[in-house]
Amino acid sequence: MDVSLFNDRVIGELRFDDAIGMFTYDYRDDAGYQRTVWIENAASIAHKLALIGQYNLQGVTLEALLEPSFDPDIWSVVREFLAGQQANRSSNFNVVWTVTNPDGTVTQEERPLNAAAFSLTAPQGEGELQISANIADNGKLLAGGPALALALATATPTPEPTPDATPTPAPTPTPDFALVTASDTVNLRSGPGTGYSTVGQMPAGSTARIVGKNQDGSWWEIEGDNGLTAWVVARLVSTAGPVDQRWRVWRSERITEVPMIAAPTPSENKTGIL
Repeated sequence: MDVSLFNDRVIGELRFDDAIGMFTYDYRDDAGYQRTVWIENAASIAHKLALIGQYNLQGVTLEALLEPSFDPDIWSVVREFLAGQQANRSSNFNVVWTVTNPDGTVTQEERPLNAAAFSLTAPQGEGELQISANIADNGKLLAGGPALALALATATPTPEPTPDATPTPAPTPTPDFALVTASDTVNLRSGPGTGYSTVGQMPAGSTARIVGKNQDGSWWEIEGDNGLTAWVVARLVSTAGPVDQRWRVWRSERITEVPMIAAPTPSENKTGIL
């Protein structure tokens, strides 16, 4: 927590006038005129009394000696002067910051008069925190203003949002039937052989359910989404699922002689549309 002394009427900073031995500052009054304030204390009075002795002046008048803010050490300076002694005093103005905690404990800290800021750590708990600033000279309080009262409240922590649980992905169920997938476009035929008529094509990337095969397993009988079946050559598609189950096996009496196509040699591993 940072607290500072601020007055928008004050012009410039506090300064020391060596000629008169006093601190002064300027401010602007209600009418907008610039005024100068001289801060009188025992040190400034001692400086002036020394000038009286130096120049052999015959009298001095002191006013408002009974004001509450008057430096009481001025009486000692005057007594020393009347006794023919040289009174030596020095000014040591400070701002005394006083902090009264809600539990009644009091802490103080002195800062230079031109250091307007003060930092402190707010105590824990609730209640009223009072902060006051007073002008002191050589440890004696000279002037001050009303204390600043601050209400302390226990901060309610913001609850952390509960992170959403990452759903565990459900395992992809293994189908209880086998599928074929075409890597390239392949012809569909009415029977397991190129001698059967073409009934359509299976586009690249499409899948179909296996419902049968021929005797040597070189052709798959597949079923489309429309419930119709067709045949596709096994080496041009990939399979997934339980392909080892018992399939219905094609036995055709309709074609007595199917044209034979020479099987490609191992070095001729070609793909295409049959």
